Amino acid sequence: AMWQSHTYTSTSMKKLLRSTWRQYYNVIANINLILRELETHRNVIVSESEYNLFKGELLALRAYLHFDLMRLFGVADWSGENAAKLTVPYVTEYSSKITPQRSYADTEQLLFADLNAAIKALKESDPLLLTGDNLTDFNNTVNLDGYWNNRNKHLNYYATLALAARIYQWKNDTATAAAYAQQVIDGALGKMVTWVDVDAQLIAATDDEKDWSFSTEHLFSLEITNLYNSASQYLFDISGIRYGICLSREVVDNLLFVRYDPVTGSQAGAEDLRGPAMQLRYGALGYCCYKLYHSSSYPYSFRNRMPMIKIAEMYYILAENYISLDQNTTALQMLDVVRKNRGVGNDFPVTANAENELMKEYYREFLCEGQLFYYMKH
Repeated sequence: AMWQSHTYTSTSMKKLLRSTWRQYYNVIANINLILRELETHRNVIVSESEYNLFKGELLALRAYLHFDLMRLFGVADWSGENAAKLTVPYVTEYSSKITPQRSYADTEQLLFADLNAAIKALKESDPLLLTGDNLTDFNNTVNLDGYWNNRNKHLNYYATLALAARIYQWKNDTATAAAYAQQVIDGALGKMVTWVDVDAQLIAATDDEKDWSFSTEHLFSLEITNLYNSASQYLFDISGIRYGICLSREVVDNLLFVRYDPVTGSQAGAEDLRGPAMQLRYGALGYCCYKLYHSSSYPYSFRNRMPMIKIAEMYYILAENYISLDQNTTALQMLDVVRKNRGVGNDFPVTANAENELMKEYYREFLCEGQLFYYMKH
């Protein structure tokens, strides 16, 4: 209720915000400690490839976390008069000394230094880019214990490119954001990630047979132990008792997932997996989102998965760039790619407003993931 009413000055809310701040910087401190030890004991890691993997992933994570802090606690526009304002501390050393705040302009340089160094290191080392004998050699030496498997649970090369797309989108450099997004689509789709199997979700006999978070599409995700138990008190109906957040029937049925459009004949709202067709269920006070559902018998590959970056976001970034170029039809085509892979049979009519539809797509796609808030702020 505090989040929904924007009661940020209450005692409880201040406690939550302080906890969020501390936990972010605790993770950053651990990253900086590992980076320091990585250099101090450089001789321990014989393989140049493994050294670059560690360094690339850690720098990418440091950029990811600072960017989240900057857009959560800071302004949406880093240019103009805001460029000289102070933003969150960008911490690059493991030290007891307090890191001073810097301007957005200076902090942005630190952010991109980490991001670009991460991309360079991962381009030289990520097994996603290896083939044939090179991949075999990697698995027989560096990856003998399997640590570097499951690349979408690491901040891998393509996820780092996707992070770059997200950051440039935030900066309103839509052309550069789109270029990075296209690299991700061209390199990762059909290889590292695949669209969720719509038919398999619709015919699944039980909840435990469904890939609720569309895990095959995650460019980067976290594996969180007991994610379901942590989320259930906020998201699900339990024995008819409403514990947490729900969406009203008016929003779902009349705006986001309209079952039938008499003008176009579209039945998109009845077909879309993100709506009542799968992920949303009507409970005591509204629709609950089951994206983070799982049980003890849920397949391991689906279990405890919190999506952080998904392939769908790359198409939305492309759409935003086409909107900025006044190419409404092409922007709608980018949105239709995602919609078709959610089970929607009809394309948008050419008369649809791509900017308005993009906002609704962010609502549909990012429930329970946190990205909608940032898009609205952007």
